[in-house]
Amino acid sequence: MSSKHTVEIFGWNKGFQTIDMMRLVRARAGIQLGDALALVNRVLEGSVEKLSFSSAQDAETFLREAIKTGAKARLEGGDV
Repeated sequence: MSSKHTVEIFGWNKGFQTIDMMRLVRARAGIQLGDALALVNRVLEGSVEKLSFSSAQDAETFLREAIKTGAKARLEGGDV
């Protein structure tokens, strides 16, 4: 079993809360502000971004919170 659990962010819905998503990425994935901003901007431009977490619970928590911001996201290999 893999020790990494990956969330794919593959788009955004109308009303996407970019600042909340940046804060979430910083808090849950431990990414610096500039890198979090760049990740969110790439998502807005249509890029698929992946974040890895050490536990399934952390990945699922991030996924739920990302969806609340308006992100289109899923667990890698799963559906949401």
